[in-house]
Amino acid sequence: MYDLHGLSEEQAKACVLEAIRQASADRVKKIRFITGRGKHVNSKGERGTLFKKLPEWIKEFDYAELA
Repeated sequence: MYDLHGLSEEQAKACVLEAIRQASADRVKKIRFITGRGKHVNSKGERGTLFKKLPEWIKEFDYAELA
């Protein structure tokens, strides 16, 4: 389980991509990311940015490098 609260978008994205790489190496079948839905406002005045960005990061990951 990876808690992304308190991380910047860049830090959270790096954590997600590294978690996917590590899970693949360890043959882990399931990863849980805690993003929250964003009741608090970030420094840019936005809510829920990690919750909204997570699917994009997962899609853009180069799964070919895991093969």
